[in-house]
Amino acid sequence: MVNSTVNTFLQSGIVGKQPTHTPKEPISIVRVVIPFKDQESADYVKKELKNLSMKKLVLCRGLKFAIPQRVSPMDVKASFEKAYWSLEPHLNDDNLKELSAATLRFVALNYIERKSPKPPKTLLRAIEELKGRDDIVITKPDKGSGVVVLDKTEYLRLLSEASVNDTSKFRAVPLEKPKTRGRPSKYYHPLLQKEKILDSIVRRILPKTIADSVSPTGSRLAHLYGLPKTHKEPLAMRPILSATDTYNFPLAKWLDEKLKPLSLNQYTVTDNFDFTKEIHELKINKGEILVSYDVSSLFTNVPLDETIEILVNRAFSNNWFNTTHNLALTRTDLIDLLNVATKGQLFQFNGALYEQTDGVAMGSPLGPLLANVFMSSIEDTLERQRKLPSYYRRYVDDTLTVMPDLATATTFLHTLNSAHTSVKFTMEVEKNSKLPFLGTELLNHAPRIETKVYVKPTNTGLLLHYQSHVDNRYKRSLLKTMLDRAHRLSSSWAHFSDECDRLKKVFARLKYPERLVNSTINTFLQSRIVGTQPTQTPKEPISIVRVVIPFKDQESANYVKKELKNLSMKVQTTVQPVFVSRKVGQDLKVREIKPQIVNQQRVVYQFQCDLCDAGYVGYTRGHLHTRVDGHKRKASSIYKHYHERHSEVPKDLLKRFSILKKCSKKFDCLVYEMLLIRALKPTLNVQSDSIRAKVFV
Repeated sequence: MVNSTVNTFLQSGIVGKQPTHTPKEPISIVRVVIPFKDQESADYVKKELKNLSMKKLVLCRGLKFAIPQRVSPMDVKASFEKAYWSLEPHLNDDNLKELSAATLRFVALNYIERKSPKPPKTLLRAIEELKGRDDIVITKPDKGSGVVVLDKTEYLRLLSEASVNDTSKFRAVPLEKPKTRGRPSKYYHPLLQKEKILDSIVRRILPKTIADSVSPTGSRLAHLYGLPKTHKEPLAMRPILSATDTYNFPLAKWLDEKLKPLSLNQYTVTDNFDFTKEIHELKINKGEILVSYDVSSLFTNVPLDETIEILVNRAFSNNWFNTTHNLALTRTDLIDLLNVATKGQLFQFNGALYEQTDGVAMGSPLGPLLANVFMSSIEDTLERQRKLPSYYRRYVDDTLTVMPDLATATTFLHTLNSAHTSVKFTMEVEKNSKLPFLGTELLNHAPRIETKVYVKPTNTGLLLHYQSHVDNRYKRSLLKTMLDRAHRLSSSWAHFSDECDRLKKVFARLKYPERLVNSTINTFLQSRIVGTQPTQTPKEPISIVRVVIPFKDQESANYVKKELKNLSMKVQTTVQPVFVSRKVGQDLKVREIKPQIVNQQRVVYQFQCDLCDAGYVGYTRGHLHTRVDGHKRKASSIYKHYHERHSEVPKDLLKRFSILKKCSKKFDCLVYEMLLIRALKPTLNVQSDSIRAKVFV
């Protein structure tokens, strides 16, 4: 019922011809006949019905639909300044450096002066009203594209059942300060304690350069969200942990890179397209059947201690880890690192703080690695016992086999479910000689297996809409990507042709011009049939420097692309603009309001004295409260100001600070600090630049 309602809702909003750019009202018309009372009442009804239409239109265009945005001149300047810093190492001539800086400055200022189109006010109002609804959750489905609108109470119930209700793997964490001897800490949050513990462990075990790169400096608190499994009945939720930039994320990423080779075996599928090629060459006997096996909730059911032990044994077989990476760790060292990178992950959900005590968090870089290590250990055991079928391939938690008959397939299901108490497998057998696997539909035409693109029944076809306010290059790229995927997953031209026909219908509903779709398909076919691939001109530069720029309009984007292409040819380094747009989903996504103490890191901040006009602009990679404490020391300009002008530093100094810009990297902080010092001219800053400006001098 949920699936059919969502599909009907989405389809009704994307049929019918729409005007170019962002339309002010939908074309499909439902008329409401109402007896006229007075003009005021009539105007009220018209206004409310128009708002209702716009809300539906917002959702029917998808969460990736972009609308015009206000472009900050400072963001543009920061992007071009950072681009020059990346470009400069490729320039070995002072004349080229001067040319590059002047060109980037000219292009940036020209782009800033260009006007941005404004979205319809009714559309913005509809987004704001949807954003303000605290009784619903608007999100994407677990599989495929689309929009799912859920009652918030139901969303929280389903997500709780899939995660925190399992007390064997999650526990609630109190926010109260624990009672300790001695002077209590001024600032307390469990995350701050986690940071200290991880920092001490990595500095004890790893060389300084590596420890500096993986030690937490102002980490963010993870939060839990869910993606509805609309392809399954009854409706369930997949829990996802937003773990980027959390306290143990850099360490987990480092370990993942070093240990990844140990997680794979001959049965592991790492690339869908390579797997498809293998299937095309596979020969099966008549009467054999295709069967897939799926692990229920693999990540949260991975036995962590056991899997870490398996991984460490592999790492220290012939001292592989130390020899490969030129390190001198002990087994205990690696176990300690893996424990602190995976265990006890803190996260917030529905305003409460939790800790994951077992299993692997979906969102951690180590999640797929540890899942593969655990599954491959089961496979190694079954292989030694000669219980694996003749053809067996697995991608994380999905496995494909070729079985002689249903009885053998069922016996193997029992074998898998007896292999380990932590995991439970389910089985799916081909129907009408068809079986979906990894986005591909496998067709049992013994002795060959044919393949074609698999489209789930719940698939809405809600890809990037043509009227979305993004660079046209991304729309053309989407067309090419979908065609390339169809070609590589199709075992015959007939299957590819069928998928092209389906894609034509999909892109027609998304308002892509028929001429554009047909020409893209024809160009693609020519390149595959004739074998003509785009040739690279010898003058084409190899190194790439990317400039991330907020998208204004197509004309402005084309101007920037043209100018940067000319610069690229002169300096023999590609300077490539990447235009970013604000998507509707960014405004409507589920948000967790986090405590300020752990939600103010990697920022450019401003101090404003409450007793005079004195001000200061600075940055910190860590937490803001820690940096403010630093300003209470004698070396700080703020400390000197208070003692020279106002006798003493106020105890509540933190209240005099505000955040000007949140950044993702240290270098971003440095660039924005430089630009903001120049713009605001604070009186207490001793130096005018944190780093020297090279474009906007």
